[in-house]
Amino acid sequence: MKKLVAGDIILPLWSPPSDIMNPELVAHLTSLRIPLLKGKPNLLLHDLGRFSNDFLLEKRLSNIFMPNNHT
Repeated sequence: MKKLVAGDIILPLWSPPSDIMNPELVAHLTSLRIPLLKGKPNLLLHDLGRFSNDFLLEKRLSNIFMPNNHT
């Protein structure tokens, strides 16, 4: 899991079925870069580790989980 978050492991990306969807929707879903596992899109791994790379998200998280405080 650490290697996946660090970017050492790259998963294939899911592609939506373009033959039955609106082209704008297909473009949006493709831009999300959702990982593919066992032939299916996996939202649990989507943007895994993003909080550590985004200052604002990390700041929001640190306000929720503070050392020595009951959350």
